[in-house]
Amino acid sequence: MLNIQNIPGMMRQVAGAVRFLQLPTPASMLSQLANYIEKRIEGGRRIEDSTLACIADVIMAVDHHLDGFENNRPVSKQALDVGQQSLSHLLAA
Repeated sequence: MLNIQNIPGMMRQVAGAVRFLQLPTPASMLSQLANYIEKRIEGGRRIEDSTLACIADVIMAVDHHLDGFENNRPVSKQALDVGQQSLSHLLAA
């Protein structure tokens, strides 16, 4: 059964797999996002819709990058930039 408290650990596992694929930027983004979510859960702070949108941006950016990697096609840096901007926004808050 999926529990929200398991999400940071699962993200770290995915980050490790991504790091194994020699993709350090997406791996780092997932690790940082996992740390952010873990702190929010531990702090008992509510996650607002705008925060969820930023979290989704990071996950979608990494997913887009991995999709391009899997299908051996070039991926625009723009998607990772959007994800990185959203991650920076989360970490600055």
